[in-house]
Amino acid sequence: MVEISLPGDTVAGRTGAGDMAADDTGADDTGAPDPAGEERLPASRRLLVAAALVGGCAAVALPWDRPGVGWLLTGAAVATGAGLAARGPGWRSAATTRFGFGLGALALLGVGATRAAGWLFLFCVVAAAVTGSFAVAGGRGWRGLLTGAVAVPLAAARAPRWAARGALASKRPAPGSTRRLSQSLAVGAVLVALFGGLLAGADAVFAATLSGTASGLSPGRVALFLLSFGLAAAAVIGVGYLRSTPPLVAEELREPALFGRLDWVVPLAMLDALFASFVGVQFAVLFRGHDYVLAAAGPSYAEYARAGFTNLLAVVALTLPVIAVVARKAARDRLADRVLIRTLVGGLCLLTLLILASALNRLALYVDAYGFTRFRVLAAAGGVFVGLVLVCVLAAGVRMRAPWLPRVAAGLATAALIGVAAVNPDALIADTVVKRFTSDGHLDATYLAGLSVDAVDAIDRLPEPARSCLLAQVADGLGDGDPWYAYNAARQHARAVIAAHPIEPCNTPRYMA
Repeated sequence: MVEISLPGDTVAGRTGAGDMAADDTGADDTGAPDPAGEERLPASRRLLVAAALVGGCAAVALPWDRPGVGWLLTGAAVATGAGLAARGPGWRSAATTRFGFGLGALALLGVGATRAAGWLFLFCVVAAAVTGSFAVAGGRGWRGLLTGAVAVPLAAARAPRWAARGALASKRPAPGSTRRLSQSLAVGAVLVALFGGLLAGADAVFAATLSGTASGLSPGRVALFLLSFGLAAAAVIGVGYLRSTPPLVAEELREPALFGRLDWVVPLAMLDALFASFVGVQFAVLFRGHDYVLAAAGPSYAEYARAGFTNLLAVVALTLPVIAVVARKAARDRLADRVLIRTLVGGLCLLTLLILASALNRLALYVDAYGFTRFRVLAAAGGVFVGLVLVCVLAAGVRMRAPWLPRVAAGLATAALIGVAAVNPDALIADTVVKRFTSDGHLDATYLAGLSVDAVDAIDRLPEPARSCLLAQVADGLGDGDPWYAYNAARQHARAVIAAHPIEPCNTPRYMA
């Protein structure tokens, strides 16, 4: 049984021993002493000021309606505020790991400055929030990883009362100062209105500037300002809350309820045999490729690819839990037990990697025939990620203990998503679709029209009228420019391409959505 607590909760229980599957103490790696039951100091004035400044940066720079550089700037501001809030000797352990995950979170937010695909950036924002939380909270085991991934949002939800107590603990204003401040604000407002009206009447440009500023302050815009301010400030305050009492994850001492050798060797050997028989059949398919699929009795490309993805899901669903159970429960006191674990679990990992290779081969054949889609890009990246995790499990079996495995798996997931953004998936998809059109004359216009402006270069290579008809749909709403906080390299490049080769009128219904 595992208890997870945020600051202020008292955690009873002792930590169990780790193992190859997780080293699952789940304890935070901050090195701070257990503060359960201690009096927590209220939020400091420095923390509250930092939170207000970071919130102001987010309110000004965050473009909610599109990917843009403002997301990276906001992330950098939050990271700076979080770094100030988390300063202290108790948080210096595992500094390299924390710094690496923090850079990963900023790299994910930086995708908004280079890629225009909204679907991709949504994944990046969610992953950045999770990765950034883990960078702050840390954690050692699978449970520690999961707790660290949500520690900052949960702490931010619990911190308002703590922050309010800190604000009220500040020096109280002198008697009558509140009334004098209200009077001063009222006099200032009257003076600004008076002289502002006179200056606006004297200069039309200044009047237009004031009018534009007032029109920009719509209720919706004000609500987004307040939302940006609140989320960014809450993140910094949440980090300070964690800093006042680091998150605790405790695991009650487990009794050594271990499996005997016969309990796990027989089922694992049977599973290895099943996987080996499947892999033996797949070797013929791996080397036959297109010939097998195109044969009269062979499956269609769609059937072949779907079967491959089913195998991939089965690999993920069956292999990793089996490895985790054996690693935690199998007795390993004797040399023979350790040899059997390494042999049978290692063999299962290797066979699973071969099944994964078969699934990726099927996907490659399908892509070669029909091109990429967003789902196929994500499936390929997911397959590579699972393969790397299995390789790490194999490496963990050498010492039968891997406290690093959860953090490495999280790092690989972050790197996989950054890699997807680096290959520019919408541009890759459009490129394969256009190449297919060049080879056999088939153009999937409907799918091309739904891509982002990342695909402009590939669509620009199409002949007219397909080029103009599709570009008009892809570039719909592109406009002449973005505000500074919403700058995006892909949108800027698309404008340059269209300016160099303008879009012509489209009168062909088959290319119009």
